Amino acid sequence: MAVWLKRFSLAVGWGLAISLVACATPAIPSKVPVLLLFQVSPDRLTLEAIVPNSLVRYAGGIERTRQMLNADPAPFVMVQFGKALGEFQPTSRHVVDTFGAIAIFKLAQPFVHSPLIAQRGIALLPRSRYEPLPATSPTFQHNCPARAQELVLQGGRQEFGRMGIAQSATARVAISSLVCVDIDGDQKSEIVAGLRLDNPFRPVADDAQAWQAFLNLPREQRLEYSLLICLHQEGKTWVSTPIIRHSRALSYFNDSIGSYVLANAYDLNGDRRLELVVQEIGLSTINVWLLTPDLQTTDPNKIRWLDYYLPERSLDIRE
Repeated sequence: MAVWLKRFSLAVGWGLAISLVACATPAIPSKVPVLLLFQVSPDRLTLEAIVPNSLVRYAGGIERTRQMLNADPAPFVMVQFGKALGEFQPTSRHVVDTFGAIAIFKLAQPFVHSPLIAQRGIALLPRSRYEPLPATSPTFQHNCPARAQELVLQGGRQEFGRMGIAQSATARVAISSLVCVDIDGDQKSEIVAGLRLDNPFRPVADDAQAWQAFLNLPREQRLEYSLLICLHQEGKTWVSTPIIRHSRALSYFNDSIGSYVLANAYDLNGDRRLELVVQEIGLSTINVWLLTPDLQTTDPNKIRWLDYYLPERSLDIRE
């Protein structure tokens, strides 16, 4: 699902919102409803959140998604990497698809958590489904180890190489995001990073003639690449595992592939591993991903990542 930013007036600020819900019957969700806060109205009486498109498909449409959000009347807790920062009780909950699936929450009183509005990556989930972390583990987010950027670039170049990209081209790899978080609960930090490989022929200016010439190139000369990877330590060695791989041929004026950012993480199903809330941020769009680890992988040292709502869907995206 893509939300076109230029259609919105972000008067106060935005974060992202995941919505994990779903169920055999609307009253008993089999997936936790989780949202990423998107924006707050100037009068602070309306909150908006982006609903992942995969949740809408899983639920069976916009109306059923709205029913899921209304099935649990509990207040919403605002969570950042496992730590609750506040909560609010909406008086109504709607889902619209004017610009993609957007959840709209109306409040009886103005939103009181004004300092949180400017923070990104605030996840929303019903208080009835939030499990407070032990006092000894106030957050899943950790400090990054030494040489984190160097490790990420090494891992990223290896992953781009596995995608068939020539070693000479991987010298242009750039880090778009870097977050350190304890995914598997071993009290050791994993590194989750977004990387991108921009097309060297893409025009850098808004030159219509240059762009037209670029768009006339063969498809293979218009490709750009983006990754989200996880690095974990095995002894003294850091091993990279791809979370999302994405390649796409640029196809319109000012086009560019999106960059991935780990916005939030929380153990939603009690398996002691974190589900990841990921933003894919383009020049004029935001996509939302909610990913869960597949613990049935045959390699115990690697985690295979699946869509939280639609686990059969591949995350190796090719457009």
